[in-house]
Amino acid sequence: MGTSLERFDCVALTTEERDTFLREARKSVVCSHNADGTIHATPTWFIYVDKQILIPIHRESRKAKNIQRCPSITIMVEEYKEGEGIRYVLMYGTAYLNTEDVMTKIINLNETKYNAGDMAKKYFTDSDYVITFKPEHFVTFKW
Repeated sequence: MGTSLERFDCVALTTEERDTFLREARKSVVCSHNADGTIHATPTWFIYVDKQILIPIHRESRKAKNIQRCPSITIMVEEYKEGEGIRYVLMYGTAYLNTEDVMTKIINLNETKYNAGDMAKKYFTDSDYVITFKPEHFVTFKW
């Protein structure tokens, strides 16, 4: 009997495929721990650079409060493309709330990948955060 992934003809992404996918994918889901033990999952924009995920978040968001209390998070990126199928990356690790030069990072992040630097100026301030997340473990597949 094979593994559960073999039933679906899944294969793991190579490191190069994974890194390319993370540079190209447009959205992620960040999962953090609520105070009552439940999981808080939210869709986010992100950028993958230097083997790290960067995500802008508001200082008063539940995500920020959860990460201050418990920095262990999970990030999932999944995408379906016609003719290519599904690619999926699940990442586990520790999040850091970066407070240095936040607006420059947020504007660059949004402009680089989403062409939305002006929009970022409307919704974020220097008092917000950029999550810096270096994955400690990956689970990947494509089918």
